[in-house]
Amino acid sequence: MALLKAQIDQGFDQINVPDEDGYLRVPYDFCKATKRISDCLVRAMIYSFSCVKGRPDARCAMSYSRIQDKLHYSRSTVNAAIHAATENGAFDQDKSNRFRASYKYLQTATDEESGEASASALPSFTVEFYLLHTAFVGKDNKFHYLPKSAALVLGLIKTHYENGGFVGSVRGIALTLGLSPTTVQKAINLLMDLSLIFRPKERRGVNRSRRSAYAVNEKLLRKAERNFKKQLKSKDRSSADDPEDVKIERERYYARLQQAERERVESFERTLNADSRYFALDRRRRQLEIEVAKAEVFMPIRLPELEEELRQVNVDRARQMAQIGISEEDLKPRFLCPKCEDTGYNKSDGRMCDCFPKRRRT
Repeated sequence: MALLKAQIDQGFDQINVPDEDGYLRVPYDFCKATKRISDCLVRAMIYSFSCVKGRPDARCAMSYSRIQDKLHYSRSTVNAAIHAATENGAFDQDKSNRFRASYKYLQTATDEESGEASASALPSFTVEFYLLHTAFVGKDNKFHYLPKSAALVLGLIKTHYENGGFVGSVRGIALTLGLSPTTVQKAINLLMDLSLIFRPKERRGVNRSRRSAYAVNEKLLRKAERNFKKQLKSKDRSSADDPEDVKIERERYYARLQQAERERVESFERTLNADSRYFALDRRRRQLEIEVAKAEVFMPIRLPELEEELRQVNVDRARQMAQIGISEEDLKPRFLCPKCEDTGYNKSDGRMCDCFPKRRRT
């Protein structure tokens, strides 16, 4: 019984399941059927551990805290995602085990090899766990954790990476992943800024609907994966007295705070951009801001007319945002610490901020 409890504490049932530090299998249907990335990834977690080829009795017995640790989500987010998945009948929830509930994905697809119906045969792509736990250095020489949207985009590119390249359009990737084209474009820009993917100039699409070719920095990704596995092997080693480890932990802590805030703002932006009227008004607002700036230099006679149109567009845009239920304040960053704005360094004197928790659960 003690052994079984220890296995369940690590997220395993009585039988073998995929390597929990390997990758997630994300069915394409999950991306299109869910409105939030968190719902998609939590479902993918349960699916990956309950739909094992050749193991029809496999179930996911991973605890909420374990899912939180693997995906960097809050308990309430995990709870909401699991509740939504079980409510619509996608998963069977078994609470008979006194340690924690277990889950089984119910829907099936036809296996091309055997011709039999199997849940593990759902068309899917993979997202490695190390992509969610690794801080990559950008061109600004700062550490950046990948937002979940960027991890999904990179996972899709890596899964369909053939003959040294992946070819696709922003809109095509957005439709596949259930994201907005703006979110996908931001993810691609970040991945290129972190040197994780490259786009040859001669094979670059002229707009979001034209297909571009992308190359993956396999050397950098292999190095990141190796470092991630080394950290897992040495995770029992105490780092409390190691100054270098404390520094790394600080950087990770603030990078995750900033990432969580970016994802919060992006979720509001996705909701707004899904509204066609708001999308048109916001696009016109950006165009007018450029035209006003040009008119100040080259055509002052048109300036009053453009400024009046810009004022009216801003009024209409604010009114449309109010109808959707999102305000301008929702699109502004919210910091846990106003002194350092979640960077770890005071804005006034540049010294290390004292908001970093002395004892953190890793």
